Amino acid sequence: MKNEDALYQMIYQKLLTDIQEGRYEDQRLPTEKEIAQQFFVSRITVRRAMELLVAHGIVVRIAGRGTFVRKSQHLPALAGNQPKPRPLVALVMGGYSSSFGLEIANAAMQEAEEQGIHLILKDTGNDQAREFKILEDLRQSGVDGIIVQPAHGEIYSRWLINAVLDHYPIVMIDRFLPGIDAPFVGVDNEHLSELATNRLLDLGHRNICLITLEDETTSSLKSRMEGFTWAMNQHRIPVNRELWLTGLTRWARTEDKNSPESHEQYMAQILAHLRAHPEITAVFSTEYLASQLTYTALTKAGYRVPEDYSLVGFDCGAAGLYADMLSHVRQPQEEIGRSGVRMICSIIRGEAPESTHLILDGTWVRGETMAPPRP
Repeated sequence: MKNEDALYQMIYQKLLTDIQEGRYEDQRLPTEKEIAQQFFVSRITVRRAMELLVAHGIVVRIAGRGTFVRKSQHLPALAGNQPKPRPLVALVMGGYSSSFGLEIANAAMQEAEEQGIHLILKDTGNDQAREFKILEDLRQSGVDGIIVQPAHGEIYSRWLINAVLDHYPIVMIDRFLPGIDAPFVGVDNEHLSELATNRLLDLGHRNICLITLEDETTSSLKSRMEGFTWAMNQHRIPVNRELWLTGLTRWARTEDKNSPESHEQYMAQILAHLRAHPEITAVFSTEYLASQLTYTALTKAGYRVPEDYSLVGFDCGAAGLYADMLSHVRQPQEEIGRSGVRMICSIIRGEAPESTHLILDGTWVRGETMAPPRP
């Protein structure tokens, strides 16, 4: 069954159940626009559900006035032979691209179909205010559960904390709120970061620049920085934070931190930092975009990678810029998506999940951006 077919039939069944239970005492149904906003679908999908109600003689549509329940209609039985509506779950991401997020979403949708649930995909753009509105709207619309990748923020999300305290069905993926006991699926960021840093150290690099896009405000970013520091300590190499370049997004002079203009500002800052510290021979970036911007900035400025600088980072989509040319650690995105859906399904069904705190490991991909430092 196509996803569009499943959605309009789900809406048809919900409206039919509401009519059967007498929720439209004035006999007038909400408008197509209102229903579309409630279920986060297009008006075309709602119209198909309405047309099915008309075809079955449940409602009548009057031009200019609206859709009304027929006073003399004979409704199908409320229970018994009526199929039970599928649970409706939302996947709320902080953003998704070929490098990170898209594989999670695709795998989650496939697992949702196999589990017999409907899945809504929403994007917060990593903005906490937007995240709050989306999560609140979803809960008010009656979704059965939410899988969420928490947005970056200097303070914890009030909505997420309240949801956990209320025992609302929720699963966090990729990032979690330290100290908050909530179901979670993620990766061992500290181990993966240590692994990538060790690859540089084994080649002889000692003065390594760590680059982050955001400040130290998320659990995943903190873990990656801790993994970097642990690897340096294990090699008995002093950690010089003056070589680090953290919180690149602070340099954005536009509201859109992902705009081409902002990216140009980040690259200028990266070059300025590396030139101010000529002792740096390698860069470890905690996000794929940081790796991409570093590589682009260096090559445009005439530097050679890896002859002048070695570069490693996190993730690199097969369809992304430079593809697997960049050396990186890859997160198991497909398993994150599938595990998140399986966990929320267990919670909704009242079953005990195999684990409510699942930590996955990733893999190392040796690209073309590593070499020993020049003598």
